[in-house]
This record gives sequence, C-alpha cells and structure tokens, in this order.
Amino acid sequence: MNWKIEQITAIPSVHNGRFDLHPQHGLACLVNGVKTQALYLNGHPCRTWSTEEFPDVWGVRWFSQAQVCLWLVNRNAVLASGTTWTPFSAGRLWDILCANDYIFVTYDDESVTRARPGEIEHNVLAVFSGDRIFRVGLVDLLLANRDNSSPIEINAAYTFNNTIMFVPYPGESVYILDADKKSLTKRDVSFNTVNTVAFSGNDKQAFAIVEYAEQFELVHVDLASGQSQKGDFRALAKELDEAGFKSGAWHFRSSLGGRMIVSDDRQAAFIELF
Repeated sequence: MNWKIEQITAIPSVHNGRFDLHPQHGLACLVNGVKTQALYLNGHPCRTWSTEEFPDVWGVRWFSQAQVCLWLVNRNAVLASGTTWTPFSAGRLWDILCANDYIFVTYDDESVTRARPGEIEHNVLAVFSGDRIFRVGLVDLLLANRDNSSPIEINAAYTFNNTIMFVPYPGESVYILDADKKSLTKRDVSFNTVNTVAFSGNDKQAFAIVEYAEQFELVHVDLASGQSQKGDFRALAKELDEAGFKSGAWHFRSSLGGRMIVSDDRQAAFIELF
C-alpha cells in the first residue's frame, strides 16, 4: 500500500470542520463572524448572511466549479454561488456526496428511524440526478435484491464516476451502488467496519481509516474478494507530522475516488492511496 500527501491548504482556524477540499475546485469553507456567517471559495468571500436569517449552516460540499451544496441546521439543503441560492428538497440530511452526474444524500439514524415509509429519509441513502430529481433509494434496492439488511445510517462512503461505495451500519460489508444502472452489489469484508471514519478508492480496491479510541488503523480492501489487510499507519502518521500536521490531532474524511481528506485546526490536504 502506497500513498502521497498532496494539495496542502491552509484553512481558517474557525472553520469548525465545515469545509470541503476538491482536487480541481479547491477549498470551500464556512467562516463565522459575530452575527454573520460567510462562504469562502479559495480564500475569497462568496456570500454572507446573518445568523438571524439562518441560525447555522453546518455543511458544505463542492457541486461544480462555481457552486456548492450547503445544508442548514434544520438539515435542508441549497445549491449556492455568489449569485444564486437554490433550495434542494433532500429532507433532514446528514451528508452529501457529488459524482459526475448524480448527488448522493445520506441520513443519520435519528432521521431514518423517525421517518415513515415513503418519506425521503427512510431511504438511508437517496440518489438524485444532477438537477436534483430523486431517482432511487437504498431501501428499494435492498428489497429488489432480496437483501434482508436493515441499515440505519452510512458510516463512510466515496464516489467513483457515477457509483458510490459505502459502509453501512450495522453490518460487516461494503455496498456498491451504480446510479446509472440503479443496481446494488454487496461485498462481505474481513475488517471491523463499525468504526470506519474515512473511506476511499475506486471500483476494484478501497482504503479505510478505522478509529479505535485514540488509535487508528489503515486498511486495504480488495473489493472483488472482500479480503483486507492492514497498512502501516505509523508510517503514514510520520509523514503527516513531517508535512506540518499536529501529531495525533488528525481528522480524516472521505473524499472523491482514491483520496481522503486529512486536517487539523490549521491545514488540510489529500491523502491519495494506491
């Protein structure tokens, strides 16, 4: 297992984890003022709103070169740019992942267990087209596959082309959802997926960061067989220290394809695994 740390980017100290790093689009982040909140794209203020108007915007994800997805404290989402603010009826969402032609929306256990059949949150994971039209939900695909699994949230996921690979909770498996074909494939895996905090890869192999208390494991997964092997996390930690990250203060997040995002309170970067 090999990796490289690239695109090291300074982030505002008050970002509170609300940022996204994209290999082409750059850095999008939310910065809090006294009574305002602002969206910054690559260091430039894009738009500002009062916290009385929106009590909190707590998530941001790049949608295109000029637009980002934002989700509010009430979990509703919008597509925003410097000149547009377009509502996105995605329900009480937890996370948004964008692919080439689709938007994948996940929901946490609270939203899922409270939802009634037919409500968008009941899907656990919902697939929308690029123009925000609902296409299919995970629950329907599980039923079509006669899969008796009953996930209540998604632990970690990444997109590759128009496919999303994800680790559900509960379960010891990886699912591959092809949005073009509306198909779902399950791979049982040989590592403890419960504590997965970040996931990346392609359609053949995946990499996971698993957190146990204050310790991390790096895992490589062969998606064809489901077999996994541990990588040398200590070697990765040493390289992160040498790149200027605070030792032991790392936060890992899933990103596009074979990349993970690592950050502390000063900077963020990609870990590209191969």
